Amino acid sequence: MKGILTKGKRRAMRTAVRVYTRTREGTDMKNKKIVNIELTAEFKKVRDSMLKQLKDKNIQEEFYINLVKTYMKFWVDVKHLEKDIQERGINITVNGRYGDEIKKNDSLGEKIRVSAQMLRILDSLGLKQKDFLKETPKDDENEDDC
Repeated sequence: MKGILTKGKRRAMRTAVRVYTRTREGTDMKNKKIVNIELTAEFKKVRDSMLKQLKDKNIQEEFYINLVKTYMKFWVDVKHLEKDIQERGINITVNGRYGDEIKKNDSLGEKIRVSAQMLRILDSLGLKQKDFLKETPKDDENEDDC
């Protein structure tokens, strides 16, 4: 009887796989389809920009390339956290011991911690936010208007 999967266990396993897939890749709520953030143009633009800047500085060691990969993993995490905050809001309702309770969305604190780590990685790579702004002409036009 140990090896037999009941109907309820199979359903629970399918649900777990679906939930894992959604949390790992994200969900496009408008089209109700799973979106892999790592395949978006925005992801590729940020990654390629960082790699180009390292190449321009003549930095090609594997250690720095791995730091860029780590930065991009954090970037994906921030996108998921932003999506969670957008969907559920800043305050969320939780079923507590004494009924429904309102508490702060944990994604806010996580986003702050992940963003701080991303800034440390940029600092160790010798890159600054100004370097990223130079490569987007839209931001340069906005600075002239000020």
